[in-house]
Parts: sequence; C-alpha cells; structure tokens
Amino acid sequence: AGEVKLKEAEEAWAANLKAEKAAGGAKLKEAKEAGKAKLKDTKEGAAAALKAEKEAGGARLTDEKAAGVAQKAEKEKLEGQVASLGRELTGVKAAGVAQKAEKDKLEGQVVSLGRELMEEKAVGLAQKAKLEARVGEVGAEKEKL
Repeated sequence: AGEVKLKEAEEAWAANLKAEKAAGGAKLKEAKEAGKAKLKDTKEGAAAALKAEKEAGGARLTDEKAAGVAQKAEKEKLEGQVASLGRELTGVKAAGVAQKAEKDKLEGQVVSLGRELMEEKAVGLAQKAKLEARVGEVGAEKEKL
C-alpha cells in the first residue's frame, strides 16, 4: 500500500511538474513574443524618429542653402550697384574734366581776344595820331593859304 501511494505521489508529482513545465514554456514563449513585438515597435519607432530627424535636417539644410543663395544674390546685386556707381562716378569725373577743359579753352579765347582788342586799339590810336597829324598839316596848309 505504501508503494502504491509512493507511485501515485510520484506520478502526481511528475504530472504536476509536466503541467508546470508546459505552463512555464507557454509563459516563456509568450514573453519571447512580447519581447519580439516590443523590439519591433521600438525598432520601427526609432526608424520613424530617425526618418523624421533626417527630413527635418534636410529641410533645415534646404532652408540654409536657400538663405545662402539669397545672400549670394544680394551680394552680387550690391556688387553690381557698386560697379554701376563706379561707372557713374567715372562718367561724372570725365564730364568734370571736359568742363574744365572747355573753361580753360574759353579763358584762353578771352585772353586772346583781349590781346587782339589791345592790338586793334593800338592800331586805332596810331591811325588816330596819324589823322590828327594830317589834320594839323592840313590846318597849317590852310593857314598858309
């Protein structure tokens, strides 16, 4: 009777062990699947976050590139304005030089005309003196007559 009880206890214990082993295997399998699912979710979340970060970085880079292009265009525009002002200044300077040359030319003409006038005045005075002398001579001849 003791052996039968021992055998029944061993069988019950073996059955219990088998049930616990099956339950533990099921829990292990469930935990393993839950871990895989969590890993997959984490991996997908990290990939999505990385993609979003990459897109944001790309957009930021595009914005910075556009800002750089705009700055370059503004720089070129200002350089063009500087060149244009330089040409304008050169034109104004050339006009000033031309005006000075014209002024010098006119002053030279005034001086030349002044000399001519003085020469003509001297000739006129000489002629006047000759005429006055002639008038004196004619007057003296008239007196003689």
